[in-house]
Amino acid sequence: MSIPTQPHPEPASANFSDGGSLAVGTSEGDRLLTRPAVARRCGVGVGTVQAWIDSGELAAVNLAADARRKPRWFVSPAALEDFLRRRAKVPATTAPVPRRQQRDRRDPNSELFRH
Repeated sequence: MSIPTQPHPEPASANFSDGGSLAVGTSEGDRLLTRPAVARRCGVGVGTVQAWIDSGELAAVNLAADARRKPRWFVSPAALEDFLRRRAKVPATTAPVPRRQQRDRRDPNSELFRH
């Protein structure tokens, strides 16, 4: 009895010269982004991207050959898009600080000196 086989996708090939991506499948949407590529797109440092990955804010895949070795993190374009969409919805945590009212140095009887 023979088992029907399906054609395998092309093997993953690293191609970092085109902006830090890893081709996983055959379509453009299958390209995974490296941490430096994500950092460039977000305008932050690689350490910030790693902090997002470590905290779970940014979904990433470790493609290291062995779990005991140095991790090789990659981010899918869909995960990056989702992450950026969620971060855009976060309101600013600090309100603008109101400016302190300046006293009129020319008039010692100004309202700021009256009690």
